[in-house]
Amino acid sequence: MAEASIESGQAKIQSFTNQQLFDELEKNGYQIEDVFTKEEIEFYKAEDRMRAGKTQFVDHGDGTSTLYLSSAYTKTISILGGSAATTIAALAGGAVPAGLAAMLSGMISENLQTDKGTYINFKSQKDAAGEYVLTSTGWGYQ
Repeated sequence: MAEASIESGQAKIQSFTNQQLFDELEKNGYQIEDVFTKEEIEFYKAEDRMRAGKTQFVDHGDGTSTLYLSSAYTKTISILGGSAATTIAALAGGAVPAGLAAMLSGMISENLQTDKGTYINFKSQKDAAGEYVLTSTGWGYQ
């Protein structure tokens, strides 16, 4: 399944597969077998085929957005910590803010449950230069 971008009214949705995560990890020099067991890799590939475990970035069109992450992405965060932000931002086309690394590190400090998908909420606000940037406002389990 290729990356999809869907516009619904003013909301915009970008979807990402687990395979895209694996490809991006390898592109960044990681061996996916160092992050996932062979059984997990097969499970996450099966999720893609069944369209389960959806990962998407939803811009709600009102200055807020939500990044929904499948359990494969959650596991990546638990293993790579803040370094996972680079991989996630690359998939989201830079839509994910630079401050995401700190949020991901904070998630790990709370004993992240890797068998569940997670979501991260963002809001748009002006930075010191007057540019609009996304800042994370919280996270939870799906």
